Amino acid sequence: MSCETKCPETKKECQDIPLDSFENINLKANIFKNKIEQEKDHELILYRVTSVKVETTNGMFCQTGCGPNLEGGIITLCTCRPDIRAWEKSPSDWKDVWIGGITTKEAKKQEEVLSDYLFYLMKVEDAYESCFDVWNKIGKQVRDLKRADKNPLGDLYAPKNKKLKNEERFCPSNYHEPINNHKHAVDRWKEDINREYGKRIKRRPVYLVGDTENSFVWLDPDKSFRLLEEKAKWPHHKKIAIGDLKTYLDLEG
Repeated sequence: MSCETKCPETKKECQDIPLDSFENINLKANIFKNKIEQEKDHELILYRVTSVKVETTNGMFCQTGCGPNLEGGIITLCTCRPDIRAWEKSPSDWKDVWIGGITTKEAKKQEEVLSDYLFYLMKVEDAYESCFDVWNKIGKQVRDLKRADKNPLGDLYAPKNKKLKNEERFCPSNYHEPINNHKHAVDRWKEDINREYGKRIKRRPVYLVGDTENSFVWLDPDKSFRLLEEKAKWPHHKKIAIGDLKTYLDLEG
């Protein structure tokens, strides 16, 4: 289907994340501690994911935004937190950096607020300069699940041309517009493709793809780990060594 104007709406409230789509899902504390101990010296960036809520039907965490996108068994960060993704100088600087998403007060289970829980954690396997580059590196089966012109919660924009070069990769008109009710519809999607961030040095954000063997997801709040109260008082993001994460989380509760 071609979307030269606008694709019709497809109703969707949460990303489709089957329990068998990740090897490391709802991981227990002892296994999780062993996993991160092996990576203890690598950098971890923690940030708050306001789009994670709680499903009323089953009480599980639900990703209602387009980024991070966990569909297809691969975590991609291509639309969320472009300010963070513009920190490093080049895609190669992101190799082996870890990214973690923490829930906010938007995650509510009836009257209980499930903020400060670890929702996902991934080790960056690849980083790309443009939407075009990441689109051509991800397999078609996964790509089709994440494409924004078909999925209102997708985070990959489909190029119209298979041979974009240099600055052509950053021109929104070279991509299919997202579906009508996409989270970044209207004009925000254009900024996902081409915008620079930074106060002193302006950079375009990179597009991050997680290592499937080192991607962790907690959909069940009862099996996730909450930030210790004294460690939860930071506003939007925080850099630490991943080995220190165990001192930030309640892994005994």
